[in-house]
Amino acid sequence: MSDIQVPSKMTGPVDELRTLTLMDFRRLGADTKQAVAHIVEKIELLGEESFGKRAEGTNAWRQSPLYKLYLEMGVESMERGEPIGIVISRRSTSNRPYLSEHEFTAVADLNQNLRF
Repeated sequence: MSDIQVPSKMTGPVDELRTLTLMDFRRLGADTKQAVAHIVEKIELLGEESFGKRAEGTNAWRQSPLYKLYLEMGVESMERGEPIGIVISRRSTSNRPYLSEHEFTAVADLNQNLRF
């Protein structure tokens, strides 16, 4: 009997951005800087096709689980009036997903650069 293999789904850059998870982000590069550069590259490639495609890529990014985690952590920090480092520590000890402080800052910078 042969091993069961799940067929891979072909997805485009917009779908890749829309479904990007924390685990995917951490696999995009050797460090956070490379991972962010990979996301920027995808959006820039879409922008070379058309302004509409760039907007579609940016909107897909904002629907991603990674972006939603970033927002969730930011809201938690603001609602509690705590620095992001405390939010990260609490999430870490309670086994909840979290971006490291460096990752959080990198995603914030990425979002700043994606504004039209």
